[in-house]
Amino acid sequence: MTDRELLEKGAEQCHFTSAILRSINHEDGREAGTPYLTDGDGNCLLNAVAMLLVKKQPRGDRNAVKTMAAQLRLGIVVEGLRNIEVYLDRQYEFYGTWYNYVDQVVFDLKRCGWVVDAMPENRWRMASRDCARLVFLGCLHHIARDKVFLQQFVLPMLATVIRGPVRVFVPFTSVQNVNGGEWQWTLFQPLVAPDPGRQTVHVVMTYVSSADYRPQFSDAHEYKRLNGGRIRELNHFVALSHDNTAKNHEAAVTRMAGVVRLAQDDCKESEARLKEAVGDSGGSPSAPHTCTELADAQGKAQEQLRRRQAAYSCITGTYFASTPLASAAEVTALEKECFNKRQVGLWGLGVEEVGKQEGDRIQVKCSGDSCL
Repeated sequence: MTDRELLEKGAEQCHFTSAILRSINHEDGREAGTPYLTDGDGNCLLNAVAMLLVKKQPRGDRNAVKTMAAQLRLGIVVEGLRNIEVYLDRQYEFYGTWYNYVDQVVFDLKRCGWVVDAMPENRWRMASRDCARLVFLGCLHHIARDKVFLQQFVLPMLATVIRGPVRVFVPFTSVQNVNGGEWQWTLFQPLVAPDPGRQTVHVVMTYVSSADYRPQFSDAHEYKRLNGGRIRELNHFVALSHDNTAKNHEAAVTRMAGVVRLAQDDCKESEARLKEAVGDSGGSPSAPHTCTELADAQGKAQEQLRRRQAAYSCITGTYFASTPLASAAEVTALEKECFNKRQVGLWGLGVEEVGKQEGDRIQVKCSGDSCL
């Protein structure tokens, strides 16, 4: 939705967010469009999306936005319950990661006696698909209430509900969000192919502000400097107009593609230097110290390449390594297939063991199409 369309609906510019979107990277929101205020009532993400989707109403748009926000929340919960196995199957890279869930849910599960563990070799990852499923369901229960703040956990489901991509701009990528984890994904694709003509919905994670507020800083860097190098945790979403988003996204993709190419060149160069050093001594290097340094340099170059490729996948929306399904019927069929795999033990035990309570296993017994 353009600036003109939003202004015609009575939307008001968020001057605070406009300021912090200046002087930052394209992929973080620079020149993306104009941010517009949303109510900070716990439904801010849904209010922002609804503001961009509702049609202009003859008696005002405020109630229409609130109504659609409530419908979106319900739609997210139903979508998650209906297709949980599909999300865990096709988007496990996202849903198998700790920081995409709500800390309070994990805390409550553990307080009730459930064991929700991380992988020993990678504390950022869930120990198993069963753990991810348990926390997934806990988060759906948590967000089913009105005015509960929504975090990145819901974004793939929100994209599916509205049948179009959702792009989140985070003005400070080094800043942790309210859940305590850094944002690793910014473009969320729906499970089902987007409706024809559906534009990407753009929102910005920021701070609660008002229409009367006028910032005393010119850009993000000055704001950070005025606060002693520190900034508060992001706690609010606002809508972003579409005026320059296509240009912005193209610039971000081009920039990151160049960064990846440089990392690939560094990786090839470090590998060639190491091979040359080993080859000069016939496979038994006379200067092992030098070869060790070159091997370390190659390892660092490979890690840098991996990180930059991951960043590129974030802004292109390809990190799930799967294309949207053609129809809702395909999603339903895949959900049944994934559920049957779980039942026969391809993803674990026939009767799933997902936790412990006072030293004893708790079993989730499955019957038919539901688990109790």
